[in-house]
Parts: sequence; C-alpha cells; structure tokens
Amino acid sequence: MARKVTIPGCTLDTISLKDIDEGTRFREDYGDLTDLKFSIQTQGLINPIAVMRTQEGAPTPFVLVAGGRRLRAFQELELESIPVRIFEKFDPLTLRLLELAENLQRKDMTWQEQNKLQREIHALQQKAHGVASPHSNSGWRLEDTAQMLGVSKATISESISLGEKLDKYASVLGDASKYKTENEARKAVKTVEEAMIRAELARRAERRQNTDSFVQMMANNYILGDCIEGLKALPDETFDFAEVDPPYGINLDKVKRDNECDGYNEVDQDEYLVFTRQVLEQVYAKLKPNTYCVYWFGMEPWLEYIYRIAREVGFKGSRIPLIWTKPNGQSLNPSQNLATSYETAFVFKKGSPVLAKPGRTNIFAYNPLAANKKFHPTQKPLDLYQEVYSTFSFEGAKCIVPFAGSGASIVAAAMCKRQAIGWDLTEEFKGGYIQLVNDTFLQHKGDE
Repeated sequence: MARKVTIPGCTLDTISLKDIDEGTRFREDYGDLTDLKFSIQTQGLINPIAVMRTQEGAPTPFVLVAGGRRLRAFQELELESIPVRIFEKFDPLTLRLLELAENLQRKDMTWQEQNKLQREIHALQQKAHGVASPHSNSGWRLEDTAQMLGVSKATISESISLGEKLDKYASVLGDASKYKTENEARKAVKTVEEAMIRAELARRAERRQNTDSFVQMMANNYILGDCIEGLKALPDETFDFAEVDPPYGINLDKVKRDNECDGYNEVDQDEYLVFTRQVLEQVYAKLKPNTYCVYWFGMEPWLEYIYRIAREVGFKGSRIPLIWTKPNGQSLNPSQNLATSYETAFVFKKGSPVLAKPGRTNIFAYNPLAANKKFHPTQKPLDLYQEVYSTFSFEGAKCIVPFAGSGASIVAAAMCKRQAIGWDLTEEFKGGYIQLVNDTFLQHKGDE
C-alpha cells in the first residue's frame, strides 16, 4: 500500500473502492470508458480522484467529490483500490463548483446535467448571500452566477428558466432526459405554454357563448370524448357525409421529427386493425343510404387492410384514392427514398350516392398549412376541407367528423353551409378550435 503524503488542504493516499460512496452526482452519463480503462491499465491513474471524509457512523468512510468517470473505470476493471486526494470538509457549494469545473474540462456533461448543476450553484449562492432585491446592492444575482461560471447573464437566465419550467410542466412533458438538446426541450415547453394560452382563450370564448348563439353552437359541435362511444350513442342512418381522419398508425412522432406531437393520440400498430374495424362499423351505421365517406389513411402498410375491412362492413368503392398533393415532400431517409408529397383518402360509398361536383378528378392540390399556423400536428387547410365537403355532400348536409383534431373540418363544414359534429380526446385542441372559430367567423364582428 502506498505511503500517505500530506499536502496543504488534502492528503494523498490509496484506499479501497468499497470505502467510497459515489453520493448524488449530477453527471449520469459517463460515456464510453474504453480509452480511459486502457490508459489506467497501461499507465496507471495519472490524476487521483477527490474524496471527502464522511462523518463518524456513515456507511462508508469517504464520499466522492470529483472523478466519477475514473472511479467507474476502476470498478469496471474490478480493481480493489484507487489513488485519492482526501479532503476533510467542503461546504455544498464548493463541492458542486468542483464537480462543474472538473466536468467542464473533461467529457461534456449532458445539457440536463449541466442545467441542474448551474441551478443548484445559483441556489446555493443565494442561500449563502441572500436573494438580491431590486432596490438593494446586497444579495446574490443572476449576473453574479453568470460571472462566476464565465457565461452571459442571458445564458444563465435562460438555463434556469428552462429547468424551472421543465419541473413545473413535468406531468405533461415527462422526464427531461428524453429531449436530446436544450432547443428541443425549449420547443416542448413552448408548445405547452401555447396550449395553455389556447385553453385560456377557449375559456374566455365559452364565457361569451350566452351572448353568441353561433359560437355556442360551434363549441358544442366539438365534443371531448371517445368517438366510437360517441357514435354508438347516436341513432343510425342520421348523417349525410363522414369525413374520417384517424391516426395513421405510423409512429407520427418519428415521422414528424421537426414537429411537436404532444397531445396527439396515436394508435398502436398491434391494435390498429381492430380499431379501424370499430370506427368503420360505427360510421357505416350512422350514415344514411346513398352517402359518401372520405377516409384518410397511411398507404404503407395499411391500404389493403383498410380497404378489405371497409368492404366487409358494407361500404363500396375502389382502391383508387383521393390524393391531396402538396408542393414539398418529406422523407426520413432522403438519400435512399423519394420524398412523399401527398396524402391519401379512400372514397367509400354506402349505397349509390352522386357527387355534388360531377366529373371532379381525384387530385386535390392545396398548399398545406404553415407550421407556425398549426396548433395540431396533422392540421389540414380549410380550403382543402371545403373542397371535400363541396364535392361529396350538398348544402344543409349533416356530417360527422369522428376525429376532430384541430376542428378545421368542422369549421370548413360551416363555411360550406353544412353542419358537422366531431370528437377528440385532447382538451387543448378544442381550445385551438374555438380560437379558429373566432378567427374565421367573428374577427370583424367588433367593427360592425
């Protein structure tokens, strides 16, 4: 065993790995230790880890201060002892500053780890020096933490604000570790805050319903609930048209990697065909004879399966779909696959209906909604929906929209002098819908 060497502030020694408690560490991802372990095996440990002596009666004599990766490498090499620098006592702030300083000079911490550590350092400094007030020079400020860590005030302010919001909205956003970058986390926070604004706007709009029967009617046409249960409660053969835009069963959050899909209710692929049959059975039962159903779907891999189910429940129609074409395409693997620039819908028939626009082609060319105009990840443009209603139904038609989503289909029906009702499970989307109703029909009302 190596002889103890005493230097100012600490003691150099070699101790058993079993005597070290790792404690609470902000670094959770130690990365690949292969090169470090090879260096230890060939050259030994150049820089001893730092430990602090624990209080008498603690489970272990020492707790780790700095050197988590080196300690982990020794553990994986199944070595029994490790060179250390033993410190007698540190206050919590000094411990965290040492951990931050060490990790900033070595393998990058994850953004989540660095965010937590910066927040704790700021909180510990405020605890030690007091919280600064607007009219006093005493206390600890954000700019003090920024100067100490060598970053701008804006950087530390944004970091602390992001961490606080991730904690505040954790029940909605989930574990912060699922966000690969700070920017991705900020987008998620922004989505939640925008949803909260829409919900508040919806509440305000609904409070005005007693003085505006049209807004009240439109709000009532968007029903929060399960569409299958909602359809079951309605009398059969009541409706003149169905616009059905279900989840596509394609893991939308991966396909739309640049868009937020929070609140969107995808259907598991293992359950998708049972789900599809339930929807088509209910839609068929609620439609009057000689009516159309436009059913949006993901062509790969569901085209043949959905078509067969629709025929089995009673619908007629061909495999040739309605095609909504878009100017720009999207591909997850553009080096190998062509970008898709269209979406498809089956045109199913109950009985022998006639088109309101005889001779119309199956190509519907409409620009998609700009991303900054969407509050729902699959929101389609109003003019596309208007053309669908104008082609497959007549004025005065009663329509069903089992998957209301943004509610744009219900709004478009009203614009075409049809009445539609729909269902969705997510309250925040109804908030966006009511705002869309106001923007579409009532934006000039105050000028009358």
